[in-house]
Amino acid sequence: MRTIFRISLSFFLLFGCKSSLDVSNTKSSNTSKDPSTFVIAFGSCNKHDVENRFWDDILDARPDVWVWGGDNIYADTEDMSAMKAMYAEQQAIPEYAALTREIPVVGTWDDHDYGKN
Repeated sequence: MRTIFRISLSFFLLFGCKSSLDVSNTKSSNTSKDPSTFVIAFGSCNKHDVENRFWDDILDARPDVWVWGGDNIYADTEDMSAMKAMYAEQQAIPEYAALTREIPVVGTWDDHDYGKN
């Protein structure tokens, strides 16, 4: 529940930062949006093995970029094969895969993204 709260808090409070950057070459589903706006959506503290009902909502909001603030997955392991499988499991989530196909994804990696906390 804490993860869902953090993701929703990040999405609802921090979504919608705008500037007048040129987005004409940005890979995004924002084709009908005012080209003078640039929308950033971001979040963190994602558990790949817990349903995240926000991916569709984020995609529907048509941001120009998705920014991971860390904890893209919770890989509390020293087994690199297990960590690779966790990232593959995250990418296999249809809604997240759609987001990564349509919106550029950038971000930071922190403790849980690299393995054991």
